[in-house]
Amino acid sequence: MLFIYDPDWAVAETEDVGQRSGNPPPRILLVEDRTPIVHLIHYLLRDQADVEAVARVHEALHRISQTTFDLFLIDIQLQGQRTGVDLLQEVRSQNNTTPAVALTAHALPGDRERLLDLVFDAYLAKPFSREDLETTITQVLIPTARG
Repeated sequence: MLFIYDPDWAVAETEDVGQRSGNPPPRILLVEDRTPIVHLIHYLLRDQADVEAVARVHEALHRISQTTFDLFLIDIQLQGQRTGVDLLQEVRSQNNTTPAVALTAHALPGDRERLLDLVFDAYLAKPFSREDLETTITQVLIPTARG
C-alpha cells in the first residue's frame, strides 16, 4: 500500500524546517499505528525534525507527560477504543497548547472543518506528498508562513 506520491522522494534535497525558523529541528510526536506510515514520515523528516513515534493513546499521553514537543502529528483512526480526537481533547484539557496536525486516510466532506473546529491546528489527508507534509508543518510552527 502506498501512502505518498512524490516521484523524487528518494533524492530530494529540502530546506530544513528548523533552519527556516533559525531554531534547532523541531521535536515532533507522531501518533500513528501503521508502521509503513511511521517509517515514511521518519524518512521524509529525517534531516528536518526529531520525530518520536508511538502507536497508542496511552503511550502518547505518557510521552507528553515526560517530554516537551513542538508539534503533534496525530492519526485520527487509531486502532483501539480511543481516537486521535480523544487524545488531543485530553491533552487540551490539561492546558497543553502544543500545535497538532490531524492525519487521516478517511477524508470525507466536512472532515477538515470538523477537526479544525474541534481541537486541531491543521489537517493533512492521506495520501500526501513530501511538499504537503513540509508545508503543513511549516505553517503550523511558523505563523508567518501561513500567509
